Amino acid sequence: MSRPARIELEHRILVAGPAYQYLWIDVSRDVRISEPVELDYGIRGSSPVDLVAGIGTLTFALDNSEANVAGTVGWYSFDHVNRWPAFRLGMRVRLTIDERVKFVGTLDYAEPVPGRSGSRLVRCRAVDWMDEATRCRITGIPAQVGKRGDEIFAAIVAAIPRQPEAVSVGLGRDRFDYALDSGRDEKTNAATEFQRLCQSELGHIYLRGDGTLVFEGRHARIGNPVNVATFDGTKIVALAADRARNEVVNRVQVTVHPRRVDASPVVLFELLNSAEVAPGQTIMILGPYRDPLLRAARAGGTDMVPPVAGTDYTAFTVAGGTGIDVTATLTVVTSFGGTGVRFDITNNGTRVAYVNKLQARGIGLYDYEPAVVIVEDATSQADYGLNEMSLDMPYQSRPGRGEGIGSYILSLQRNALTNLRSVTVEGNTSDDLMDQALDREISDRIGVAESVTGLSTADRVGYYINAVSLSLRDKDRITVTWTLTPADTGRYWILGVPGYSELGVTTLPAPV
Repeated sequence: MSRPARIELEHRILVAGPAYQYLWIDVSRDVRISEPVELDYGIRGSSPVDLVAGIGTLTFALDNSEANVAGTVGWYSFDHVNRWPAFRLGMRVRLTIDERVKFVGTLDYAEPVPGRSGSRLVRCRAVDWMDEATRCRITGIPAQVGKRGDEIFAAIVAAIPRQPEAVSVGLGRDRFDYALDSGRDEKTNAATEFQRLCQSELGHIYLRGDGTLVFEGRHARIGNPVNVATFDGTKIVALAADRARNEVVNRVQVTVHPRRVDASPVVLFELLNSAEVAPGQTIMILGPYRDPLLRAARAGGTDMVPPVAGTDYTAFTVAGGTGIDVTATLTVVTSFGGTGVRFDITNNGTRVAYVNKLQARGIGLYDYEPAVVIVEDATSQADYGLNEMSLDMPYQSRPGRGEGIGSYILSLQRNALTNLRSVTVEGNTSDDLMDQALDREISDRIGVAESVTGLSTADRVGYYINAVSLSLRDKDRITVTWTLTPADTGRYWILGVPGYSELGVTTLPAPV
């Protein structure tokens, strides 16, 4: 029932010039069993609005004594004379158990334990690709007009320099009038836009253990109505289940964001002070879009106009617009995003150029008048008291769609139900349970039965996995905890699935 596990580090070898060859090095022999290998990734929450995965982590300890594979103290200490030259922050890390890849990420932290009488180990932490999404600012992506959620997701991912191992993109349910037009190019990161997208779609974004980045539309989990596995008291070693009044939701406030749109191009950015560019120099200027009638207010932009020399930019040899006109010596390259523009300005002349005029024109998008839709259940309020949930849908412009989403959330949470938050299993109990512990992934639907709590696997009762935590002790003793969220207990119309395709007989219309 034990399964072989290995931790590998990717060795980067300089081949020629800037080119590298990469080779995975198995360091499992140096993994210290005195400290468990801990893995955690996924969506850390169980509510209907927990939609996007956080940063996944893998922690482990390496032998830094003379008993390691190199036979030398300090092999994994960055500042030691004996250190392994390939060991560095930023190198890739992979955990494989029984030939199943359970984690791919980047070495983010290493702490050598000091002292001759110390444990002589190095505690390491690696982070998965969601860390890249939090680091990467979203710049230069045009405003998305009339695009589905999956198309917006693809545009965001394409703008991130370090790509995930693989991408799985499901079909988005909604086609949004405008998106990626309300952030801040200079500071909004990809993870923030993932959150905005999922709040607007009510979909999910997460990373599987093998490094695959997944986008699911609103109907993805509804289309998964069958439990792939069932766990009862003979397989479960721990679970967390409770029923709390503050988990009841009987008033949902949904905010949608219709845009005001210009009929013709306006100036969305203008430079207020001269910018100096030396001969041969290239400078970069980021210009956030603003309402031309209310300069303190940020705006979005679309259908941006390529800059025209003399109209959109001018340069002279004296600051303030006097001296010799050297506009013709400039090369201006623009990258228009949905909320700002990047100018790369090169002076090809022999004189210092002072750029005294620089502007960007386009169709302005203004998010000034959000609409708030309220859906409530008076019976639930009388039974439990008022409990309100607020949901902001930044890309959603239709109040009717907001009302539909609010009604759906209300249907899920207006009654007090038992919240099964997590389940823990020991994989070493049997081969079948070990396979389940290693194979189950985020969005898999499982059933749970337990006699003391009364949890049952009766028809239509199930839970989706939102997050995975795995602990590996003694190199082959595996404990897995799944963070769960309840599956919708309604049967919705799904074409071609017996028992789910008789609309109005065995099923209900799916949420819009």
